[in-house]
Amino acid sequence: MREMMEEEGKIDRHEKLQGGMPDIDETLINFCIEQLWEFIENDSSAVLQWCKGTIVGVKKDNKVHIKWDKESLRDGDPEITQEKLLVTKWNKHNVRGWQRA
Repeated sequence: MREMMEEEGKIDRHEKLQGGMPDIDETLINFCIEQLWEFIENDSSAVLQWCKGTIVGVKKDNKVHIKWDKESLRDGDPEITQEKLLVTKWNKHNVRGWQRA
């Protein structure tokens, strides 16, 4: 997980380089994205991980189809999922936060 500590707390080191949030429309097709997910390990500990993928479709209500990079998939995970890109989660270091890859 790419992160560093600052006075405000944990942030992704690329957070300040993201710029403004893109419009969630067809212009996002082929947009490389990272989304922060929480995974539960076998010992019940929670681990945050940025997962990379490419937007391959845009639906209504800020929903997109993401084709996940192989490195981001675990055994049994679907290669493409539908995710809602919340405006309040743009460039945030919290679960379901999203940003440019």
